Amino acid sequence: MTLDNLKRMTKALLIGDNTIPKNDEDFVNSLLMTYTEMSDIVTPLKWLTTNKADEILRHYKGSYYVRMPKLPTNLSDQLDIDSELVPVVARMMASNIAKDINMKSYHRRLALESMKKYDSKVRSYILAQEQANKYDDVEGIDDCNNLYQDGIRSTTSDVDVYAC
Repeated sequence: MTLDNLKRMTKALLIGDNTIPKNDEDFVNSLLMTYTEMSDIVTPLKWLTTNKADEILRHYKGSYYVRMPKLPTNLSDQLDIDSELVPVVARMMASNIAKDINMKSYHRRLALESMKKYDSKVRSYILAQEQANKYDDVEGIDDCNNLYQDGIRSTTSDVDVYAC
């Protein structure tokens, strides 16, 4: 998804409340803040790296790190995040931008719920890859788009969780 699509999605979530920043640079700065907040909660597959030369946000496990995502420079740039998390980014941004306290908490709650579900799927996927000895090149992992399709059922969770 592009930065322009994210702007439109966030704008739609804020109908009847506040508006998104008019300046693209301000919107990208808000995206940076959102990415940074999210990096403490969720582990997007696209952000995993073993390259210590990348700007590292936090350690993941073993030799894996969560890197700083690349920021878009224009409206047609693709977002550097797993496709499944784009609506979560929009919700987090709406939560940060909203004026109404109820709207802030509503968007934040839905975003956090989605992040927890996504992170559970990522953990299941990585565990399955490790058990199959297929998880030795983190940069070779594609964005799964939808971790529920053609997946591996997790037995490590109390809910049905599927991964790539």
